[in-house]
Amino acid sequence: IDVDWYTKEPHDMIEIGLAVLDTRDVRGVEPGRNAENWMRKVYFYHFRIKDHGHLDNPLADSEGFDWGNTVWLSKAEAKEALTQCFSWLVEDTESTDLNHGKNVKLRPILFLGHALRNDTAELKKALDLDLDTLGTIVKTVDTQVMAKLKDIGPRGRRVIGLHDLCREHGISPTGLHNAGNDIACTMFCALLMVQEDKILRTPAWRQEIEKSAEEVKAAGRARGPPSWGVIMLCTRCGRDGHLKKSCRARLHCKKC
Repeated sequence: IDVDWYTKEPHDMIEIGLAVLDTRDVRGVEPGRNAENWMRKVYFYHFRIKDHGHLDNPLADSEGFDWGNTVWLSKAEAKEALTQCFSWLVEDTESTDLNHGKNVKLRPILFLGHALRNDTAELKKALDLDLDTLGTIVKTVDTQVMAKLKDIGPRGRRVIGLHDLCREHGISPTGLHNAGNDIACTMFCALLMVQEDKILRTPAWRQEIEKSAEEVKAAGRARGPPSWGVIMLCTRCGRDGHLKKSCRARLHCKKC
């Protein structure tokens, strides 16, 4: 998971990125020389928060999600969507409603991110959501820690940023600071680090990585948007169904 928030006070949450790799989808599937076979099995999600859609981060491109389709959710909807994602039943034939009162078994989750402490703190602050309380996370993996253990990045107590981690693994670090792109690149780096000893860094290696990434991006966009939220929201008036450039609503500032 990756979370982005507005750079100025009060630092409201504006985006959530999620990448899901179901182990059932890669059972019997070799990762590929550059983890491309497993990356093709990842589902990428990008949620923008309706409540703060009018906030534009100067360093980010909230509209530039490359790996799939963006949807708009309220904070309450985002909390419910994440709760569902972290509460999959072992058998998918039953309801994912956690309040149905049944004694159900939930699937164990390996929780991945980059500098995860910041993201989980933001989820608690903005959504009042503590993912640990759901009881499904059995292992937390932070790519900053992975890189440090593999002697990738700066020495000493300093840790590597996602931009440099991408460059270390041949991934073009374009479009970062979009939560969806950030978590997609985080997943790619993690899978590459897992099989670091098998990667052949030939002269054409970076081109191969880029080609694989572009293929995965195209496949993600072709899947269409998820079932949560809405795909179109006006960041001027806050209504769905149209964009800011075509908004004709008469607005009155409540602060004036």
